Amino acid sequence: EVPCCQGLPVIIKKGMELAGKRVPMEQIVISTRGEILERERLVA
Repeated sequence: EVPCCQGLPVIIKKGMELAGKRVPMEQIVISTRGEILERERLVA
């Protein structure tokens, strides 16, 4: 609900690229009440 961390997946993907590693990653959007609103697997 609050876009405070939307840049983190980009940073993580770049880090994996520079390290030559691939790690399973999932982006989860959580409401201000702690409920999971959305889940998305990300491919690096």
